[in-house]
Amino acid sequence: MIEYRKFNDMNYAKKCLEQKASGIPNNQRFWEVYDMAMICFLMGNFENGLNFFEKFLNILKKSFYAGNVYIEWHETFYNHCIYHIKPYLTSKKAAQKMVLDMIKRRRNYFNSKPSFKKMSKEIFLLS
Repeated sequence: MIEYRKFNDMNYAKKCLEQKASGIPNNQRFWEVYDMAMICFLMGNFENGLNFFEKFLNILKKSFYAGNVYIEWHETFYNHCIYHIKPYLTSKKAAQKMVLDMIKRRRNYFNSKPSFKKMSKEIFLLS
């Protein structure tokens, strides 16, 4: 789809995420907040990224239970965020590198699958 090609412009991608999130009530936002944190880090907007990431951690921590039902993967992902993501959020460059490394790991995973060979392009950030 031609629309996805516009996402190589980080400002456009961020605008789309903001529009998507604005249509979801605050108490129902989840991945939208995480995605905003990651795109802010990728764009070098460290302070906004930290704010979104902290909001996501709060949302995630409050979501371990839905009523009386325990959602184990929420707590597991919360711990992953605390112990494997948050330690890299020490500076603009470190956060940006962390997101780029996450993208590269996912791309390497998908590149190992024959049906995803087209994703093998390298990512470059514009300064």
